[in-house]
Amino acid sequence: MAFCINCGQELTEGANFCANCGKAVNNNSATSQRKTVYDGEVHKCPSCGEVLNSFVPVCPSCGHELRGARTSNSVNEFALKLEIASTERQSITLIKNFPIPNTKEDIYEYMIIAASNITSTSNREIFDAWKVRFEQSYQKAKLLLKNDSSLSELQALYEQTQKKIQKIEASRNAKTIGTAIGKSGKATGQFISRNAYALPSIVICAAWIVSIFILIPLSDGWHGDEYSMFLFFDFIAGAILIPIATRIRSSIPKLIVSLGLAASIAVLIPLSDGWHGDDYQMLLFFDIIATTIIIVRMFKKPKKAE
Repeated sequence: MAFCINCGQELTEGANFCANCGKAVNNNSATSQRKTVYDGEVHKCPSCGEVLNSFVPVCPSCGHELRGARTSNSVNEFALKLEIASTERQSITLIKNFPIPNTKEDIYEYMIIAASNITSTSNREIFDAWKVRFEQSYQKAKLLLKNDSSLSELQALYEQTQKKIQKIEASRNAKTIGTAIGKSGKATGQFISRNAYALPSIVICAAWIVSIFILIPLSDGWHGDEYSMFLFFDFIAGAILIPIATRIRSSIPKLIVSLGLAASIAVLIPLSDGWHGDDYQMLLFFDIIATTIIIVRMFKKPKKAE
């Protein structure tokens, strides 16, 4: 059995070329042993030669103290670039574009950097960028180190950081809600102060519209004829009183009345075609008359005094 010395693929007997990489086969390009490739580095104790696991400060065999542990070049360079970034936009770009490492030491180092930068004082965009990258690095660690005992250490760091993130976000959300309430309260106060003179008219117009929508369904139930009569007189009263109540500069009462009357007509139109349709047709007729009178009188310009 022969193997290609270029890619390690098993060669077919009598083949002149490797079926995998295409390298010509001759006496110098074939071997009886499969190609072996070693990837990564094996760290050993300088004193006794014991193979060392990650994050070990002391050799477990001879007790030799290990010094001079170096951070991955890529993570170290990333931290330096982040430190000298002149603008927040540059920092965000660096955070988003830095590839998450593949080794256990580098992922741990990266997660520590991310966790330390997730603070309540950081810019919102920077905070969100670190939060996303921290989550991504943890998910990658779970895939790469699912059978590694040190994953529990990363999980502890992840859970601790998640609690910090939740507290920061809760505090920021509470602040946002408080600011919104404060602004709405201020806007409400300004609205009331500007329209204080119109409040009685606003109340009268709103109450009248509400009374119409209370009487419309009642006019179809028990004692429907009596409620229909009440609704009829309600329209007449509105045609007389509402234009008087809206003779002010504020357009809010007029808007309430206009929208309310339009809605009442929209409600009565389908009702006039069902049970008690004749009664509702009569109510719709008076509603349209009252609406016409009210709208004309509300928006009629007052005559100038001679």
